Amino acid sequence: MVFENNVEVQFVGDIARLIVKGGLTFHHSEQLQKLAKSFTSQRRVEVDLSAIDLLDSTSLGLLLVFKKSLPNPQISVKLVGLSNELKRMLKIAAFQQFFEWE
Repeated sequence: MVFENNVEVQFVGDIARLIVKGGLTFHHSEQLQKLAKSFTSQRRVEVDLSAIDLLDSTSLGLLLVFKKSLPNPQISVKLVGLSNELKRMLKIAAFQQFFEWE
């Protein structure tokens, strides 16, 4: 399933994988919230950011909104495909308290 032409969603068992192919902007907020609420049978959501070079404050905020919009707070969100620069940005923003990543 392709969402907004820049996010592809794949399902493998009880894991959903969002492959972000373009930037996340404020325009995506409502659609991301609806998408998050649809994950009723997933135990984990992986957000693949391998095609992203930079996360601005809007993108970081949207990741938090997405996590908060999940129907079950027990659903974990793992950020995957991170460049060293993105990992550094996430550490500076103290996102390790909200997300796990590799």
